[in-house]
Amino acid sequence: MADKGSRKFSPRYRRQKEADEAESWRSPLGRDSERSYSPKTKRAHGRPSESEGSRRAKASLAYSSPEGRAFGQSPSHRDRLQRGSPADRRNWRERQRDGQKHDKLGSVQSWREKSRIVRIESCLTKKDVLLLCSEAEGTDWDLKESSVSLKFRCDRCKVYCDDVSPALGHIRERTHRKKAKELQKLTLLLNIPPPGRAQCLSLSSALEGVVAEVGLNAQDLKQRQSILALVEEVLRPVLPDCQFRLYGSSCTQFGFKDSDVNIDVKFPSHFQHPDVLLVAQEHLSKSALFVSVEGDFHRRMPVVVCKEKSSGLICKVSAGNESACLTTAYLSELANLEPQLVPLVVCFRYWAKICCVDQMDEGGLPSYCFALMVISFLQRCKEPVLPSYLESVGLPLSKLKSFSLTGVENGHVLWVYDQTSSDSSQDKVKKGKCPLVFKVRSPSVLLGKLWIELLRYYSLEFQIPEKVISVRTNGDLWRDLKDWPKKRIAIEDPFAVQRNVARMLNSQMMFEYLVHCLKTTYKYFASPSKSTAAKVSSSSQSGRSVRAANHVDSVKRSPKVDLKRSRVRSSPQSAEELEDSDCVIELEPDEEEEAESDLETEGEDEEDEDIELDRSGCDHSGDEIFPFEREMSDDGGSDAGDPEEAASLLNKPKAELTKSESPQTAPEGFQFVFSKRFFSNGKPPVLICSLCKSDGHLKQDCPEDFKRVELEPLPLMTLDFLQILNEVCEQCYCDFAPDDVEVKVREHILQDFETFLRCQVPGAKLVLFGSSKNGFGFKQSDLDICMTLEGQDTAEGLDSMAVIESLAKALRKHHSLRNILPITTAKVPIVKFYHTKTGLEGDISLYNTLALHNTQLLASYAAIDARVKILCYVMKVFAKVCDIGDASRGSLSSYAYTLMVLYFLQQRSLPVIPVLQEMYVGEKKPVVLVDGWDVHFFSDLKNLHKYWPGYKKNKESVGQLWFGLLQFYTETFDFKETVVCIRRKEPLTTFKKQWTSKHLAIEDPFDLSHNLGAGLSRRMASFIMKAFINARRVFGSPVRDFPPEYPNKMEYFFDPEVLTEGKLAPNDRCCRICGKIGHFMKDCPMRKRQRRDTDGRDVNRADGRGMTDAGRWRQREEKCCYLCGSSTHIKKDCLLAKSLESSPNTHQRSPASDRDRVDSPQQDRRKKPKAKRMILGPEAGSLASRHASLNASMEKWSPYK
Repeated sequence: MADKGSRKFSPRYRRQKEADEAESWRSPLGRDSERSYSPKTKRAHGRPSESEGSRRAKASLAYSSPEGRAFGQSPSHRDRLQRGSPADRRNWRERQRDGQKHDKLGSVQSWREKSRIVRIESCLTKKDVLLLCSEAEGTDWDLKESSVSLKFRCDRCKVYCDDVSPALGHIRERTHRKKAKELQKLTLLLNIPPPGRAQCLSLSSALEGVVAEVGLNAQDLKQRQSILALVEEVLRPVLPDCQFRLYGSSCTQFGFKDSDVNIDVKFPSHFQHPDVLLVAQEHLSKSALFVSVEGDFHRRMPVVVCKEKSSGLICKVSAGNESACLTTAYLSELANLEPQLVPLVVCFRYWAKICCVDQMDEGGLPSYCFALMVISFLQRCKEPVLPSYLESVGLPLSKLKSFSLTGVENGHVLWVYDQTSSDSSQDKVKKGKCPLVFKVRSPSVLLGKLWIELLRYYSLEFQIPEKVISVRTNGDLWRDLKDWPKKRIAIEDPFAVQRNVARMLNSQMMFEYLVHCLKTTYKYFASPSKSTAAKVSSSSQSGRSVRAANHVDSVKRSPKVDLKRSRVRSSPQSAEELEDSDCVIELEPDEEEEAESDLETEGEDEEDEDIELDRSGCDHSGDEIFPFEREMSDDGGSDAGDPEEAASLLNKPKAELTKSESPQTAPEGFQFVFSKRFFSNGKPPVLICSLCKSDGHLKQDCPEDFKRVELEPLPLMTLDFLQILNEVCEQCYCDFAPDDVEVKVREHILQDFETFLRCQVPGAKLVLFGSSKNGFGFKQSDLDICMTLEGQDTAEGLDSMAVIESLAKALRKHHSLRNILPITTAKVPIVKFYHTKTGLEGDISLYNTLALHNTQLLASYAAIDARVKILCYVMKVFAKVCDIGDASRGSLSSYAYTLMVLYFLQQRSLPVIPVLQEMYVGEKKPVVLVDGWDVHFFSDLKNLHKYWPGYKKNKESVGQLWFGLLQFYTETFDFKETVVCIRRKEPLTTFKKQWTSKHLAIEDPFDLSHNLGAGLSRRMASFIMKAFINARRVFGSPVRDFPPEYPNKMEYFFDPEVLTEGKLAPNDRCCRICGKIGHFMKDCPMRKRQRRDTDGRDVNRADGRGMTDAGRWRQREEKCCYLCGSSTHIKKDCLLAKSLESSPNTHQRSPASDRDRVDSPQQDRRKKPKAKRMILGPEAGSLASRHASLNASMEKWSPYK
């Protein structure tokens, strides 16, 4: 018993007891247990129990600053705090309390008596520290004379000081001062008392004035219905089977008088979405009722924008926007049933408009997000105004994933509960409806009180970075449950719950500005001034006037605020007495003295802002917080621009005042003004570019947008320089085109494979395709082989994976092949191989018949005119030099560049080649279907001159065409609006293809759903186009003599240092290990270590036992050559290693090693190494013949010396 009694006083027992107490607040009996849920496992905090108010205050302090997360916000965050060793789980405060940092022989109690701790996290000046020291000692504390040992600690900065000197040094640091100001500001906001009834009545009057001035009334709604009737009258004849409906603020009444009129067209299934909008744009532009008609087709929901002539309202016509119409029906029904919802949403939206946080194009929130935020608040306030639907049904928060809303009907919201994933024996799907509002209404709450509570809820109470704003439930919906990242703000769409409607706010600076405006606005409305003086404001447009207490200032996007804190003293004397008295706008002496003292104490750090406003009357537009005591008496100070003008207006007889100038004092003297200076405290809004996600500019001014790059005017082209361009283009073709010997070698390899495979796979037939047969292949390019079976035209009924694996097994018996690798998970299963005698790499695919017809089409174009081949080779060399010709690394493939050349030659004023897919013999165009696509094209090239009038009429040289191609794609062609399409002469728009979200659109001539530019990132597309722009300047600027640093003209024209401005191609989509796209780093096949299953089933993999066939292929796939990066061979079989061994200059770095060093994904891109110049000209030898052993494939080719 003695041992048990003494155990209570041991440190270990105390720590365990404290941990149990900290865990007890989360018990089922606690308040939050019924409304909080997280899939993460709950663990003990390991800190003493706290009161409800203390936890709430700490939670509020936590999310508003980067360091605030130490308090723990969500279950997952609390889990992260528990990771590490047991000693690390206890924070530094516990270690200090337990005496682990001090003499272990002394007890904790004795150490605390010898050394008192002073917390300095809120100190900004030396005077603050001395005051805290005096409070700790109970007497006046002198820095020089005191002998008492005091310790100092700053919880915000996690700093511990043994003496006052380092403590004073710490509070002068910029980071501490910033955190201390945030702490004082939060403390100020938390200490604001609840509003009184007089204040709420005055604020309610002001909010109603806002709604009356800027909100929609019955006449506005009727006008919008008439606009809908006009649009339907114009479009009904051409869209007879469609329905026209209003959505958005025109139905919900949440908009402003100048809000857009949103109209949606519901079309039947036989209509195409682009066709509906194109028809609407065409007929609205012809109508006299609408003006300024244009299509905005590059947004997430394409619309036709126009202006109704009589009212001047902007109309936006969309098609098939079902989700928006469903949300509109929900909000409209709710607005009709709850009278306080409309004024709250209108005022909240107007607040967002004043603060400039409601513009999606500028990184703000969509307008209906504010309505969802208000509804969510009304469901969670102390006295709920609206019900929550999940709780109304009686389901716990853990079932929210299976609970969804489907519509609105007669004051009820329809819901569906899907139990498909559960083991319940009841019905799998349950349906029902619950009321939108309470059946028994509680006593009405004042609008002003709800407004203040709304601002406090989102500025202090709701943990925005950790939770999701949802109207389906009033519980704590942590982001862990939805697997959403913990950044900025998350608002759930009630009918598309997988979508975060606040995702457009993707800038941390904009999010911080939004939170700043919420806190500043809450402080303004919750702690107003009581003054009987009229507010005086001046306007350059409307003149001077005395504004009423509930008047709404006009919205200005970027006003220059000059906020002067002043006080107007008035008395019931006459105007003459006022004129003679001293009661004019002036500063009080005590305020000036305080300002001087502030300036003296804060002069140590001139870059920081003062924690308090000085009272000297200077500009305070950049200040962050105000002292609470002074705010209660002075926050609603005059915004007058001139004190004399204010006094003259006060002295002005009432009879001479106009209606707008007449002061309307609110009840009890409370005054509220909707003005940006009070909502943002003079802090300007943050400009966020939606294109590059940078701050300081908008999308239309983005410097990274290649479409807005101003092209330099080029000098006049000379005949001599054109001749040089001809020679350069022809040299590219001669250096890289395969000769007749290599073509015959490829045919011989094909016949050898086919003879061998017929013995293993009866009926096998092999055909070459791709660069080996289309006329555009490089020397040593890959072998692309298609295998088919005799008697079977398609792969229908075949087990492709089994055939590929059996093919790989058969190829392993061939004596000339190595590194056989089947890839069965690709879209087209293939077997990769390496031919040892020729050094060629290749792959065999099964029934890739569409690629066979594609090869024939390109070969036909190449046979029409010799200039086609030459230009395609120049384009490929240019792409390789700039490192923009490898689709596996996130750029375009060589096939895509070939299509770009063909499209240019078709669109020339005098076309060089025709559009073969539009040519046919007979009255009706034949259709040849392969894999569901029409592969017909005109193939009778011998008789082409009979059917194409433009045959051989273009006489331009290849140099002129190459320069014209660069001009075409940089000056004429619009990648945003037009698709590169070689199957038709008429331009094809990206909107027609519904490829508006892609940066470059290049259509495959047969597989019309394949966009070869779909994989480009914004950075890569910009990099490619800048390379074209630089090439236009290089090839379009005639020179007489080449610079001496270039040994020949080939190096001058193909210098990557000039074409790419010395930058490397972006790798934002590439794996950091192999530099390829299509997988993550953890799945990279180049990783050396083996991936093991967590269940331990592969313990015998080392000796090969217990390994499946798929595991063997995975293990073999991970083997690769670390010299060139290829997964088809290892180092000892690499041609690069062999060439290094056979080279006489073994001491020199090889060209390929230089290129690999530059292109290595592990290299720090910030160093921006200079690209090496290449040798392409005949003066130094052909690159293709000089480094033939290095050209194992087109992808491994290196132009660097």
